Amino acid sequence: MKKAKIYITGQIGNTYNDDGTVLVKGVELQDVVAQVEDAKKADATIEGYDVFINSLGGSIRVGKLIAKYVKSLPNCFTIADSECASMGTEIHLSQPIASRKIIAGTRYSIHNPLMANVSGNASELVELAEMIKENEKDMARMYVSATGLTKDAVTGLMNQETSLTPEQCVTMGFCSEILPSPKLNAVAFIDKPNNNSLMKTVKEMVDSAFAAFRKDMKIADVAVEIPAVAAEKTKEYTTDKGVVVITMKGEVGAIGDVVTVDGVPATEGVYTAEDGTVIEVDAAGLVVSIETKEEEVSEVATLKAEIESLKSANATMATEFEATLQTSMDELRGQIGSSFVPKEGQAKFANTKKVADKSVSELANEKKASYKKASR
Repeated sequence: MKKAKIYITGQIGNTYNDDGTVLVKGVELQDVVAQVEDAKKADATIEGYDVFINSLGGSIRVGKLIAKYVKSLPNCFTIADSECASMGTEIHLSQPIASRKIIAGTRYSIHNPLMANVSGNASELVELAEMIKENEKDMARMYVSATGLTKDAVTGLMNQETSLTPEQCVTMGFCSEILPSPKLNAVAFIDKPNNNSLMKTVKEMVDSAFAAFRKDMKIADVAVEIPAVAAEKTKEYTTDKGVVVITMKGEVGAIGDVVTVDGVPATEGVYTAEDGTVIEVDAAGLVVSIETKEEEVSEVATLKAEIESLKSANATMATEFEATLQTSMDELRGQIGSSFVPKEGQAKFANTKKVADKSVSELANEKKASYKKASR
């Protein structure tokens, strides 16, 4: 079967300046229809289509129109390529699961619709909130229908702005097959429209997407904010209920991380690993708590060892101090005992008692007699 390649690349839907001119050229429904019609004219034997989606999202209205059209194409396969997020995922999920593929290394993200940089009076903001809530419910219903996941699982994934690996996409029913990443060479994308010159940074795209909405809140498209996609890691535990894999946003498992058991979303409950780790999971398949007993035991043992080491060090210091003090005292005693020498001719007090026995008058007469003797 000969198939044509259709590309949906970049922002979905145009964004406009206040004067109505195009600020950022996005992919509109007519662009996709034109690719299909051009393929038919170029080769009348075309019998099917491979639709490659490399988009971080954009206008909900335009995205739904494109998804409805892609769903109507005969013998059509949708293929997530490099980046597929927000409204890009709705286009990807427009075909049955057997016709949905993903290229290795692709980042696949789902989240709630969100409006930013919006102003208005109270009634207008209430109306906007109700509109966003309806879009949120509609997207959740679409994900549940397309994947077979429960409503709780889907809303949990949307609430935490989840990024999925290709393997997780297959496990959770977003697609049926992972295709190898194509080799890069000079002609790898010769038939792919080049929209790179029209693309700006993600932040600029998002900001500009709301320009039309601010111009006329009630009739403008609702755009979806594009979250930053964080790198994820996984950690595996063998538990009493199967092999648990936690997809971590950080370096260690934490509350809110996605949990799978034997390759499928985890059900609510407590899972006890062989190493003593206890993992509690809620109804949405997300981590509620993680208790690592092995680490606690190890920490206690480390603290006990440190305490014993300090006790030993203190005992050694006390012994050394006592020995040093004893040596110093001995040296000091030796110096005091050997350095005292009485002076020669020092007054003797052998007759002290006799002098003390004389009266004052007798002592005075003796003194006078000594003066007379000395004057002669």
